[in-house]
Amino acid sequence: EAKIRDLKDVKIEFQREIQKIVQFKNLLFEQGEELELVVKESFKLIGFDVENRKEEDMEHDLLFSSEEGRGLAEVEGKDSSAINISKFDQLNRAVDEDFHLHDDYPQGILIGNHFRLENPISRKEPFTDKVHTIARKKSFGLLTTLEIYNAVAFILKNPDDNEFKKQCRDRILNTEGKIIKLID
Repeated sequence: EAKIRDLKDVKIEFQREIQKIVQFKNLLFEQGEELELVVKESFKLIGFDVENRKEEDMEHDLLFSSEEGRGLAEVEGKDSSAINISKFDQLNRAVDEDFHLHDDYPQGILIGNHFRLENPISRKEPFTDKVHTIARKKSFGLLTTLEIYNAVAFILKNPDDNEFKKQCRDRILNTEGKIIKLID
């Protein structure tokens, strides 16, 4: 009986670990609040302190910080298209609102799960041309959830690779005007 109890406890722990790992699949196929939650968990895994801001008339998807710096991200999932300018406008407004609170601009990041109903490997361009143009003008970074997923998969296999996590944080905070690559 004692041995069965111990084995059941081990089984429960394994199930928890599996569930923790499986949640990151949502980076590839979700949108809305589910996508925001898994991006938040991914950024924590990378080593950021992460929160959402919902106060008065302000609602920002992700505020994140580390010793390397501070950023603000808007997260968007699209069923069958690239991420377009509408979410970018929201990011621009959120960065300006944050500046008024802190007298310092956070790094703006637009995170997109484009063509989410298609196989991640065969998806088309993640962001529209207009988004690329504005990202360059505003020095905002563009990040796909597929790129986050690949980084998370690496971290889960190499949980003690703090240099990789730092490299991810640096790239997220310092890539301006183009798509952020976390994995070389």
